[in-house]
Amino acid sequence: MQPTQRFKKTLLAGALIFGTCNAFHASADLFPVTAGAIPDVTAGMVDGYTELSFGTGVIGNKVGQSCAMQGKTGIAETELLWDANKDETPDGVVTADYGKLTGTACITTDPGVPMVIEIEAAVGSTVTITVPDVVGAGYTYTPTDESCVVDFEGGTVTDTCVTLENNTVTGIGTSLTVAADGVGGVEDVATIYEWAAMSGKTRMVLAGEITINSEIAAGSSIADSIIVQVTYE
Repeated sequence: MQPTQRFKKTLLAGALIFGTCNAFHASADLFPVTAGAIPDVTAGMVDGYTELSFGTGVIGNKVGQSCAMQGKTGIAETELLWDANKDETPDGVVTADYGKLTGTACITTDPGVPMVIEIEAAVGSTVTITVPDVVGAGYTYTPTDESCVVDFEGGTVTDTCVTLENNTVTGIGTSLTVAADGVGGVEDVATIYEWAAMSGKTRMVLAGEITINSEIAAGSSIADSIIVQVTYE
């Protein structure tokens, strides 16, 4: 049963910190939502991926320049619970590209730390997810195409991880109920199964890019929240 109205679930995720001793620690502030006969939408961070960090290498005087982090590239399939390469074999290895930093506004020798968020709604429902840019003191954060949300198609169509390059993705399907743990590029086809733990859920990886708008003093700390909005369609 689909709702006749759209309800938002908002997750406030974390603080950007630049300069000496940088870290990007995330915290959640979940707001209750009532959605009639269907379950409330919930969103929370996955254990082991609860911070979004650009590390200690942001260069605050690189005005007009950017530092980008990889997230979709290199994350293990077992973290998004999705068969990205459609080989029916669970890949549990996070590659060296995951969290990799590139750009002239950061030192790229150490990787950043992307975040993984799990979203739960009604089984087989669709949601819209929005991650607005964050305009902070001297910088702008945007999620870019290295942030994505797994779209479970629930049939013969191949599942994909839809990028947040334009801040909003629509028509994101939660997984159907499946009989057994397994993997597969297509959901609910004979002999091919998704993870049973994903029934009624999907996951997203949040990475992105920061652009320096005005000089940020070395060693300064900047704390702002990233907002993740999830809306039933």
